[in-house]
Amino acid sequence: MLGVTAVQPIVTRRTEATVAMLLRAARVERWQRVALASVKQSKRAVLPEVRTPLTLETYLGDPPAALRLMLVEPAAADDTASISTVRDEPPPHDATILVGPEGGWTVEECTLARAAGVRLVTLGQRTLRADAVPVAAISVLQYLWGDL
Repeated sequence: MLGVTAVQPIVTRRTEATVAMLLRAARVERWQRVALASVKQSKRAVLPEVRTPLTLETYLGDPPAALRLMLVEPAAADDTASISTVRDEPPPHDATILVGPEGGWTVEECTLARAAGVRLVTLGQRTLRADAVPVAAISVLQYLWGDL
């Protein structure tokens, strides 16, 4: 409903399911139906692609978007910046927002992502639920860069 072009499910260390379990349970098909319902409700013209789940390691090996941000808890890492630090940068032609599972990213996942060029950012001092983070982050980026 906020204009994303794709949703890439990522299986992390704290995810309760494996890629195989998600595929067997037809979760991708369910998520595609949810995306279609959301498009209809918000009167969008474009249906976002719901991709096949990947592990974080596999995802980080794929060609990166122009900007990749990993949303982390406020105390997750010493070098974490506010998402507002992208304000003065020109809007990228594409961006990816990585949102962790309930319980957050592990230290190893943060280190792996940082090594792959992903910027670790927060939405402030509050720890938000995983389902609220994408809505908040996309809204902030749309505000900072204009409604893309």
